[in-house]
Amino acid sequence: MKIVLEIPARLAKRFRASVPSGQRSAVITRLLERAVAEKSKRDETVCRRVNRLKRLSAEMAEWEKMDE
Repeated sequence: MKIVLEIPARLAKRFRASVPSGQRSAVITRLLERAVAEKSKRDETVCRRVNRLKRLSAEMAEWEKMDE
């Protein structure tokens, strides 16, 4: 799949100078995979912390009663 992105010109020049043309897609893919995995891990951590909040758990229980 092709995706069009805009990045600062200075960064683009450095990227082109340091990464050979045949390797650019692979490098970008690895960087994106790493960034997405880190973001998912942070999100999961936040969700676990929020789910441990007693007040929130009680409130969620009240909302779930309405579904019954």
